[in-house]
Amino acid sequence: MVSHEHQHQLCTIIPTHIIKQLVRTEPDQKKQSKLIETLHRSVATRATRKIHYDDKGLSNTIVQADNASKGRFQKNDERLNIFDCRGSYNFPKKPVLQLGAKQHGTKPKIMSQKQLDYLDVVYKFYHDVLHRDSFNSHGAVINFYGDYGDAYDNAFWDGKQLVFGTGDEEIFLNFADFIDVIAHEFTHGVTQYEANLSYQGQSGALNEAISDIIGETIKQYEAKQSANDADWLVGAGLINKENFPDAIALRSMKEPGTAYNNNRLGKDPQPDHMNKYVNTDEDNGGVHINSGIPNKAYYNFATSLGGNSWDIAVKVFYKALQDQRLTNPNTDFRGFADATFRVAGRGIEGSGVDAASLQQKVKDAWVNVGVSLSQ
Repeated sequence: MVSHEHQHQLCTIIPTHIIKQLVRTEPDQKKQSKLIETLHRSVATRATRKIHYDDKGLSNTIVQADNASKGRFQKNDERLNIFDCRGSYNFPKKPVLQLGAKQHGTKPKIMSQKQLDYLDVVYKFYHDVLHRDSFNSHGAVINFYGDYGDAYDNAFWDGKQLVFGTGDEEIFLNFADFIDVIAHEFTHGVTQYEANLSYQGQSGALNEAISDIIGETIKQYEAKQSANDADWLVGAGLINKENFPDAIALRSMKEPGTAYNNNRLGKDPQPDHMNKYVNTDEDNGGVHINSGIPNKAYYNFATSLGGNSWDIAVKVFYKALQDQRLTNPNTDFRGFADATFRVAGRGIEGSGVDAASLQQKVKDAWVNVGVSLSQ
Protein backbone atom coordinates (compact mmCIF):
# COMPACT_ATOMS: atom_id res chain seq x y z
CA MET A 1 0.00 0.00 0.00
CA VAL A 2 1.11 3.53 -0.68
CA SER A 3 1.96 6.06 2.02
CA HIS A 4 -1.12 7.82 3.35
CA GLU A 5 0.45 10.45 5.55
CA HIS A 6 0.03 13.38 3.17
CA GLN A 7 -3.75 13.08 2.97
CA HIS A 8 -4.90 15.92 5.24
CA GLN A 9 -8.09 17.14 3.56
CA LEU A 10 -11.41 16.37 5.21
CA CYS A 11 -13.38 14.10 2.88
CA THR A 12 -16.98 15.24 3.33
CA ILE A 13 -20.30 13.97 1.97
CA ILE A 14 -21.77 17.47 1.44
CA PRO A 15 -19.75 19.65 -0.99
CA THR A 16 -18.90 23.23 -0.12
CA HIS A 17 -20.87 24.63 -3.08
CA ILE A 18 -24.13 23.35 -1.54
CA ILE A 19 -23.32 24.81 1.87
CA LYS A 20 -22.34 28.16 0.32
CA GLN A 21 -25.63 28.25 -1.56
CA LEU A 22 -27.51 27.52 1.66
CA VAL A 23 -25.64 30.33 3.41
CA ARG A 24 -26.56 32.77 0.64
CA THR A 25 -30.23 31.85 0.70
CA GLU A 26 -30.80 31.50 4.48
CA PRO A 27 -32.88 34.46 5.74
CA ASP A 28 -32.56 33.61 9.43
CA GLN A 29 -29.32 35.07 10.82
CA LYS A 30 -28.93 32.48 13.58
CA LYS A 31 -29.38 29.59 11.16
CA GLN A 32 -27.06 31.27 8.69
CA SER A 33 -24.37 31.52 11.37
CA LYS A 34 -24.61 27.78 11.99
CA LEU A 35 -24.29 27.10 8.27
CA ILE A 36 -21.24 29.34 8.11
CA GLU A 37 -19.72 27.39 10.98
CA THR A 38 -20.50 24.16 9.11
CA LEU A 39 -18.76 25.58 6.06
CA HIS A 40 -15.67 26.55 8.02
CA ARG A 41 -15.48 23.16 9.71
CA SER A 42 -16.03 21.36 6.39
CA VAL A 43 -12.99 22.90 4.71
CA ALA A 44 -10.58 22.62 7.66
CA THR A 45 -7.71 20.16 7.52
CA ARG A 46 -6.92 17.62 10.17
CA ALA A 47 -3.41 19.06 10.26
CA THR A 48 -4.78 22.08 12.13
CA ARG A 49 -5.98 20.17 15.16
CA LYS A 50 -4.96 17.30 17.41
CA ILE A 51 -6.90 14.08 17.52
CA HIS A 52 -7.54 12.40 20.88
CA TYR A 53 -8.83 8.95 21.61
CA ASP A 54 -9.43 7.27 24.94
CA ASP A 55 -7.21 7.19 28.01
CA LYS A 56 -5.42 3.92 27.20
CA GLY A 57 -2.45 5.51 25.49
CA LEU A 58 -3.89 5.24 21.98
CA SER A 59 -2.45 8.67 21.20
CA ASN A 60 -2.57 9.76 17.56
CA THR A 61 -2.09 6.37 15.97
CA ILE A 62 -4.23 3.78 14.24
CA VAL A 63 -4.86 0.92 16.67
CA GLN A 64 -5.32 -2.69 15.60
CA ALA A 65 -7.96 -4.80 17.31
CA ASP A 66 -6.98 -8.19 18.71
CA ASN A 67 -10.09 -9.93 17.36
CA ALA A 68 -10.30 -8.09 14.05
CA SER A 69 -10.67 -11.23 11.98
CA LYS A 70 -14.26 -11.82 13.11
CA GLY A 71 -16.74 -10.89 10.41
CA ARG A 72 -19.37 -9.09 12.45
CA PHE A 73 -19.42 -6.91 15.55
CA GLN A 74 -20.03 -9.14 18.55
CA LYS A 75 -20.09 -9.09 22.35
CA ASN A 76 -16.72 -8.09 23.80
CA ASP A 77 -15.77 -6.74 20.40
CA GLU A 78 -12.82 -4.37 20.53
CA ARG A 79 -13.01 -3.12 16.97
CA LEU A 80 -15.31 -0.16 17.59
CA ASN A 81 -15.14 2.90 19.85
CA ILE A 82 -18.13 5.24 19.90
CA PHE A 83 -17.68 8.84 21.03
CA ASP A 84 -20.39 11.42 21.78
CA CYS A 85 -19.38 14.98 20.89
CA ARG A 86 -22.61 16.21 22.53
CA GLY A 87 -23.19 18.95 19.99
CA SER A 88 -19.70 20.41 20.35
CA TYR A 89 -16.76 20.63 17.96
CA ASN A 90 -14.51 18.89 20.48
CA PHE A 91 -13.34 15.31 20.24
CA PRO A 92 -13.84 13.55 23.60
CA LYS A 93 -11.11 11.32 24.98
CA LYS A 94 -13.33 8.57 26.37
CA PRO A 95 -15.80 6.47 24.39
CA VAL A 96 -19.36 6.56 25.70
CA LEU A 97 -20.01 3.09 24.43
CA GLN A 98 -17.79 0.23 23.47
CA LEU A 99 -19.36 -3.06 22.46
CA GLY A 100 -18.93 -5.55 25.24
CA ALA A 101 -18.05 -2.83 27.74
CA LYS A 102 -20.07 -0.66 30.11
CA GLN A 103 -21.21 2.73 28.93
CA HIS A 104 -19.45 5.81 30.21
CA GLY A 105 -21.96 8.43 31.32
CA THR A 106 -25.48 8.76 29.98
CA LYS A 107 -26.82 7.09 26.88
CA PRO A 108 -25.70 9.14 23.86
CA LYS A 109 -27.88 10.56 21.11
CA ILE A 110 -25.64 8.74 18.69
CA MET A 111 -25.27 5.14 17.55
CA SER A 112 -28.83 3.90 17.58
CA GLN A 113 -29.35 0.22 16.87
CA LYS A 114 -30.07 1.08 13.23
CA GLN A 115 -26.83 3.01 12.90
CA LEU A 116 -24.89 0.20 14.58
CA ASP A 117 -26.49 -2.30 12.22
CA TYR A 118 -25.54 -0.16 9.22
CA LEU A 119 -21.93 0.12 10.33
CA ASP A 120 -21.93 -3.62 10.90
CA VAL A 121 -23.15 -4.20 7.33
CA VAL A 122 -20.41 -1.93 5.97
CA TYR A 123 -17.75 -3.82 7.92
CA LYS A 124 -19.25 -7.19 6.93
CA PHE A 125 -19.39 -6.21 3.26
CA TYR A 126 -15.73 -5.33 3.19
CA HIS A 127 -14.85 -8.48 5.14
CA ASP A 128 -17.03 -10.99 3.29
CA VAL A 129 -17.24 -9.56 -0.23
CA LEU A 130 -13.97 -7.67 -0.70
CA HIS A 131 -11.94 -9.68 1.85
CA ARG A 132 -10.74 -6.58 3.64
CA ASP A 133 -10.17 -6.29 7.40
CA SER A 134 -11.31 -2.78 8.39
CA PHE A 135 -10.39 0.39 6.53
CA ASN A 136 -6.63 -0.24 6.61
CA SER A 137 -6.99 -3.98 5.80
CA HIS A 138 -5.19 -4.86 9.05
CA GLY A 139 -8.04 -4.76 11.55
CA ALA A 140 -7.84 -1.12 12.61
CA VAL A 141 -10.18 -0.06 15.41
CA ILE A 142 -13.00 2.11 14.08
CA ASN A 143 -13.50 5.38 15.96
CA PHE A 144 -17.00 6.73 15.41
CA TYR A 145 -17.79 10.29 16.55
CA GLY A 146 -21.48 11.21 16.60
CA ASP A 147 -23.50 14.35 17.39
CA TYR A 148 -20.58 16.46 16.17
CA GLY A 149 -21.13 20.21 16.16
CA ASP A 150 -24.14 22.45 16.60
CA ALA A 151 -26.61 21.29 13.94
CA TYR A 152 -23.58 20.36 11.84
CA ASP A 153 -24.70 19.64 8.27
CA ASN A 154 -22.03 17.20 7.19
CA ALA A 155 -20.15 13.97 7.81
CA PHE A 156 -16.50 13.34 7.11
CA TRP A 157 -13.44 11.10 7.24
CA ASP A 158 -10.45 13.11 8.44
CA GLY A 159 -7.66 10.61 7.92
CA LYS A 160 -8.20 8.64 11.13
CA GLN A 161 -11.86 8.54 12.10
CA LEU A 162 -15.52 8.77 11.09
CA VAL A 163 -17.36 11.93 12.19
CA PHE A 164 -21.10 12.58 11.81
CA GLY A 165 -23.27 15.61 12.40
CA THR A 166 -26.91 15.16 13.35
CA GLY A 167 -27.98 17.75 10.78
CA ASP A 168 -30.11 20.81 11.41
CA GLU A 169 -33.30 18.74 10.74
CA GLU A 170 -34.75 21.52 8.58
CA ILE A 171 -32.47 20.83 5.62
CA PHE A 172 -30.51 17.68 6.45
CA LEU A 173 -31.39 14.81 8.77
CA ASN A 174 -28.99 12.78 10.92
CA PHE A 175 -26.12 11.75 8.65
CA ALA A 176 -25.45 8.51 10.53
CA ASP A 177 -28.99 7.29 9.75
CA PHE A 178 -28.06 6.46 6.16
CA ILE A 179 -26.03 3.40 5.25
CA ASP A 180 -24.60 4.88 2.06
CA VAL A 181 -23.34 7.93 3.99
CA ILE A 182 -21.59 5.69 6.54
CA ALA A 183 -20.19 3.52 3.75
CA HIS A 184 -19.10 6.60 1.77
CA GLU A 185 -17.01 7.98 4.63
CA PHE A 186 -15.62 4.57 5.61
CA THR A 187 -14.52 4.08 2.00
CA HIS A 188 -12.51 7.31 2.08
CA GLY A 189 -10.41 5.52 4.69
CA VAL A 190 -10.05 2.54 2.37
CA THR A 191 -8.97 4.76 -0.53
CA GLN A 192 -6.46 6.51 1.72
CA TYR A 193 -4.79 3.22 2.57
CA GLU A 194 -4.77 2.00 -1.02
CA ALA A 195 -4.14 4.46 -3.90
CA ASN A 196 -4.37 7.52 -1.59
CA LEU A 197 -5.94 9.47 -4.43
CA SER A 198 -5.06 13.15 -4.15
CA TYR A 199 -8.08 15.22 -3.11
CA GLN A 200 -7.83 17.61 -6.06
CA GLY A 201 -9.07 17.69 -9.65
CA GLN A 202 -9.71 14.38 -11.42
CA SER A 203 -7.88 12.33 -8.77
CA GLY A 204 -10.06 13.94 -6.11
CA ALA A 205 -13.20 13.32 -8.18
CA LEU A 206 -12.16 9.68 -8.43
CA ASN A 207 -11.67 9.66 -4.65
CA GLU A 208 -15.24 10.88 -4.20
CA ALA A 209 -16.57 8.56 -6.89
CA ILE A 210 -15.02 5.47 -5.29
CA SER A 211 -16.82 6.38 -2.05
CA ASP A 212 -20.11 6.84 -3.92
CA ILE A 213 -19.59 3.65 -5.93
CA ILE A 214 -18.85 1.36 -3.00
CA GLY A 215 -21.34 3.20 -0.78
CA GLU A 216 -24.14 2.69 -3.30
CA THR A 217 -23.14 -0.95 -3.81
CA ILE A 218 -23.30 -1.54 -0.06
CA LYS A 219 -26.73 0.11 0.06
CA GLN A 220 -27.89 -2.32 -2.64
CA TYR A 221 -26.25 -5.22 -0.78
CA GLU A 222 -28.08 -4.37 2.44
CA ALA A 223 -31.40 -3.99 0.58
CA LYS A 224 -30.77 -7.12 -1.54
CA GLN A 225 -31.42 -5.11 -4.71
CA SER A 226 -30.08 -5.97 -8.14
CA ALA A 227 -28.24 -3.34 -10.14
CA ASN A 228 -31.21 -2.84 -12.43
CA ASP A 229 -33.71 -2.53 -9.56
CA ALA A 230 -31.72 -0.02 -7.48
CA ASP A 231 -32.38 3.75 -7.43
CA TRP A 232 -28.65 4.67 -7.75
CA LEU A 233 -29.22 7.70 -5.52
CA VAL A 234 -26.56 8.81 -3.03
CA GLY A 235 -28.06 10.17 0.18
CA ALA A 236 -31.67 9.52 -0.79
CA GLY A 237 -33.81 10.74 2.14
CA LEU A 238 -30.99 12.70 3.76
CA ILE A 239 -32.54 15.99 2.60
CA ASN A 240 -35.74 16.77 4.51
CA LYS A 241 -38.50 15.96 2.02
CA GLU A 242 -41.08 18.04 3.87
CA ASN A 243 -39.14 21.21 3.14
CA PHE A 244 -37.47 20.09 -0.11
CA PRO A 245 -39.94 17.80 -1.89
CA ASP A 246 -38.14 18.19 -5.23
CA ALA A 247 -34.70 17.21 -3.89
CA ILE A 248 -34.45 13.45 -4.33
CA ALA A 249 -30.86 12.96 -3.14
CA LEU A 250 -27.36 14.45 -2.98
CA ARG A 251 -26.30 12.80 -6.22
CA SER A 252 -27.72 10.52 -8.89
CA MET A 253 -25.31 7.98 -10.35
CA LYS A 254 -27.85 6.99 -13.00
CA GLU A 255 -28.52 10.57 -14.10
CA PRO A 256 -25.86 12.93 -12.73
CA GLY A 257 -27.14 16.50 -12.58
CA THR A 258 -30.74 15.63 -11.68
CA ALA A 259 -30.65 15.11 -7.90
CA TYR A 260 -31.94 18.57 -6.94
CA ASN A 261 -32.90 21.92 -8.44
CA ASN A 262 -34.32 24.66 -6.21
CA ASN A 263 -33.49 28.10 -4.90
CA ARG A 264 -32.14 26.92 -1.54
CA LEU A 265 -29.85 24.12 -2.71
CA GLY A 266 -29.18 25.42 -6.20
CA LYS A 267 -28.97 23.22 -9.32
CA ASP A 268 -27.16 19.88 -9.21
CA PRO A 269 -23.98 20.66 -11.20
CA GLN A 270 -22.76 17.11 -11.82
CA PRO A 271 -21.86 16.26 -15.44
CA ASP A 272 -22.51 12.84 -16.95
CA HIS A 273 -19.96 13.13 -19.77
CA MET A 274 -16.47 14.55 -20.33
CA ASN A 275 -17.87 17.12 -22.77
CA LYS A 276 -19.57 18.70 -19.74
CA TYR A 277 -16.54 18.50 -17.44
CA VAL A 278 -16.54 21.44 -15.00
CA ASN A 279 -13.29 23.37 -14.69
CA THR A 280 -13.48 25.21 -11.38
CA ASP A 281 -11.41 26.30 -8.39
CA GLU A 282 -14.41 25.51 -6.17
CA ASP A 283 -14.60 22.24 -4.24
CA ASN A 284 -10.90 21.33 -4.69
CA GLY A 285 -11.27 21.49 -8.43
CA GLY A 286 -14.78 20.05 -8.46
CA VAL A 287 -14.19 16.76 -6.62
CA HIS A 288 -17.89 16.38 -5.72
CA ILE A 289 -18.96 17.75 -9.10
CA ASN A 290 -16.96 15.84 -11.71
CA SER A 291 -17.31 12.61 -9.73
CA GLY A 292 -20.56 12.30 -11.68
CA ILE A 293 -18.54 11.05 -14.68
CA PRO A 294 -16.92 7.96 -13.07
CA ASN A 295 -20.15 7.42 -11.11
CA LYS A 296 -22.05 7.18 -14.38
CA ALA A 297 -19.37 4.89 -15.85
CA TYR A 298 -19.82 2.51 -12.92
CA TYR A 299 -23.61 2.63 -13.29
CA ASN A 300 -23.20 1.78 -16.99
CA PHE A 301 -20.90 -1.13 -16.17
CA ALA A 302 -22.97 -2.61 -13.33
CA THR A 303 -26.28 -2.43 -15.20
CA SER A 304 -24.76 -3.86 -18.38
CA LEU A 305 -23.69 -6.90 -16.36
CA GLY A 306 -27.07 -7.26 -14.67
CA GLY A 307 -27.48 -9.23 -11.48
CA ASN A 308 -25.97 -7.83 -8.28
CA SER A 309 -23.43 -5.01 -8.47
CA TRP A 310 -21.40 -6.60 -5.65
CA ASP A 311 -20.81 -9.86 -7.54
CA ILE A 312 -18.59 -8.48 -10.32
CA ALA A 313 -18.76 -4.73 -10.95
CA VAL A 314 -17.56 -3.49 -7.55
CA LYS A 315 -14.77 -6.08 -7.47
CA VAL A 316 -13.34 -4.77 -10.76
CA PHE A 317 -13.29 -1.17 -9.49
CA TYR A 318 -11.98 -2.16 -6.05
CA LYS A 319 -9.17 -4.31 -7.48
CA ALA A 320 -8.22 -1.41 -9.77
CA LEU A 321 -7.99 0.83 -6.70
CA GLN A 322 -5.80 -1.74 -4.93
CA ASP A 323 -3.28 -2.31 -7.69
CA GLN A 324 -0.39 0.13 -7.14
CA ARG A 325 0.98 -0.69 -10.57
CA LEU A 326 -2.20 0.73 -12.09
CA THR A 327 -3.46 3.37 -9.66
CA ASN A 328 -1.52 6.00 -7.69
CA PRO A 329 -2.27 9.34 -5.96
CA ASN A 330 -2.28 11.26 -9.26
CA THR A 331 -4.37 8.85 -11.35
CA ASP A 332 -6.92 10.65 -13.55
CA PHE A 333 -10.13 9.35 -15.16
CA ARG A 334 -8.36 7.81 -18.15
CA GLY A 335 -5.74 6.19 -15.95
CA PHE A 336 -8.39 4.61 -13.75
CA ALA A 337 -10.42 3.52 -16.77
CA ASP A 338 -7.28 1.76 -18.03
CA ALA A 339 -6.86 0.17 -14.60
CA THR A 340 -10.39 -1.25 -14.59
CA PHE A 341 -9.86 -2.54 -18.14
CA ARG A 342 -6.70 -4.39 -17.13
CA VAL A 343 -8.33 -5.83 -14.01
CA ALA A 344 -11.29 -6.99 -16.11
CA GLY A 345 -8.80 -8.72 -18.39
CA ARG A 346 -7.76 -10.95 -15.49
CA GLY A 347 -11.37 -11.99 -15.00
CA ILE A 348 -13.33 -12.29 -11.77
CA GLU A 349 -13.19 -15.78 -10.32
CA GLY A 350 -16.57 -17.47 -10.14
CA SER A 351 -18.33 -14.70 -12.06
CA GLY A 352 -19.23 -16.82 -15.09
CA VAL A 353 -18.26 -13.92 -17.36
CA ASP A 354 -15.23 -14.41 -19.59
CA ALA A 355 -12.44 -11.82 -19.39
CA ALA A 356 -12.85 -10.58 -22.97
CA SER A 357 -16.55 -9.86 -22.47
CA LEU A 358 -15.83 -8.19 -19.14
CA GLN A 359 -13.20 -5.96 -20.74
CA GLN A 360 -15.58 -4.93 -23.49
CA LYS A 361 -18.30 -4.02 -21.02
CA VAL A 362 -16.01 -1.92 -18.84
CA LYS A 363 -14.54 -0.21 -21.92
CA ASP A 364 -18.03 0.61 -23.24
CA ALA A 365 -19.01 1.98 -19.82
CA TRP A 366 -16.15 4.50 -19.87
CA VAL A 367 -16.39 5.40 -23.56
CA ASN A 368 -20.08 6.21 -23.07
CA VAL A 369 -19.10 8.97 -20.63
CA GLY A 370 -16.41 10.31 -22.95
CA VAL A 371 -13.37 8.67 -21.32
CA SER A 372 -11.20 6.97 -23.93
CA LEU A 373 -8.89 4.16 -22.89
CA SER A 374 -5.26 3.76 -23.87
CA GLN A 375 -5.88 0.20 -25.09
